[in-house]
Amino acid sequence: MGNSVRIWQLGGDEKRSDWERVLAGGGWRAGDLVKSDDRGCEVWRVELLGGATAVKVRPVPGVLDRLRFRLGKTDLSRAFLAGALLMARGFESPGVRVLALVRVEGVWFEVLATVWAKGEPMIRRWCDADESERNALARRAGELVGALSARGLFNRDSKPSNVVVDGDVLSLIDVGGVRIAGEDRVRELARMLSAQGFEPTGVGQKPAVGQMLACVRSACAVAGMCGFDRRVVVGRLRLLIHGHGDPVPKDSPLARSAEMR
Repeated sequence: MGNSVRIWQLGGDEKRSDWERVLAGGGWRAGDLVKSDDRGCEVWRVELLGGATAVKVRPVPGVLDRLRFRLGKTDLSRAFLAGALLMARGFESPGVRVLALVRVEGVWFEVLATVWAKGEPMIRRWCDADESERNALARRAGELVGALSARGLFNRDSKPSNVVVDGDVLSLIDVGGVRIAGEDRVRELARMLSAQGFEPTGVGQKPAVGQMLACVRSACAVAGMCGFDRRVVVGRLRLLIHGHGDPVPKDSPLARSAEMR
């Protein structure tokens, strides 16, 4: 077991021996496959060690891949660090239970297990919502990305499918794209805002002009951008919209596990 499971990080109340036992042989496969792609990346929902758990799995077959993992340069190792950063800045993100390298049937995987986020992805809420609820969701999405900017963070993957809505609580998931903001906060805010429109448009649920404007106004207000800065955000956003290609995603954020490739 020691040769097939290498624990890299543990949550505060987790026991190393328990996770070594659970992960050996790919124990997450006892759950439900929620998402997969053609790179071999998977997301599972499974009951593990007393709680509903999201297990994200990604192959790291080569020595260089595993070195990048150890250096915090892979998708899941970045997500672990970003989750800690988000919580330190006052945002909700599922707590990490374990980060590990696991060898199953001769292949190494990086594995990140987190608490399962309660609620529903914002993109699904958006698609099921009436106009009134969409207006509210647009404002909430703007407030969230504005708060990220205000607290010195940038999320290059800030699309609605990476936000889980549970009543008044918004939890950020798949957070490997979160980092400390750069010097150009206006450009970064415009990029985060663009994702609020691109993803719904890509699944055939384009926001109305008024909803996008409400999202922008909310974001700028929370980020503390007004006057000239707000006009620059809008200008950058227009450029992003005009320069963007087909927004239809390769893997639909609305697909159920049975529809995944």
